[in-house]
Amino acid sequence: AFNAMVRAVTPLSINDTQCGFKAFRAPTAKLLFHLGRLDGWAFDVEVLTLAHRIGYSISEVPVHWTAMEGSHIRPMSDAVTMAADLFRTSWRWQPHRVVAAIQAVGRGRLDVRDTVDLVRGHVGVGWPVVAWEDGALGLLPFVGPTGAQQVASRLQHRLPDLHIEARPLNVGAILSASGTTLRAALAVA
Repeated sequence: AFNAMVRAVTPLSINDTQCGFKAFRAPTAKLLFHLGRLDGWAFDVEVLTLAHRIGYSISEVPVHWTAMEGSHIRPMSDAVTMAADLFRTSWRWQPHRVVAAIQAVGRGRLDVRDTVDLVRGHVGVGWPVVAWEDGALGLLPFVGPTGAQQVASRLQHRLPDLHIEARPLNVGAILSASGTTLRAALAVA
């Protein structure tokens, strides 16, 4: 019943969103879990819906699964909570949320691809870095403004051929209709 409801109110066509066996690339997981708001039963639906909205590829693959005894679902109260979370996910996305980011622009002869490669080679594993405008944009999920400034300063010291600055990125820039270019870049990063 819950999966039918998921298919009715979200763009997802996944057979079982609640299966606990999911795999993500690190940059993808960091971004999605940073953007997610739910921490209850329907967090899977929210994360998958965000992945779909950004344009990440979602695939179901067969696995051999052995059911374990002792489910902790309370059919009546948990069903109400799951349904409420599901409907919140379908209409309550907050485009005003912010993700810390760094923007890097090459000085002189560095082109965009070289700038992206330089930044990607010097940031922490799991941070998406994509071509953006005339340089590179690195998203820093789970990093606050002070941490983003520290990352920008550290990179500026290590990469003097780039101009690097910390900047907040409004999530609306990713999820809005005008965010097509950024979503496409993130989907393949």
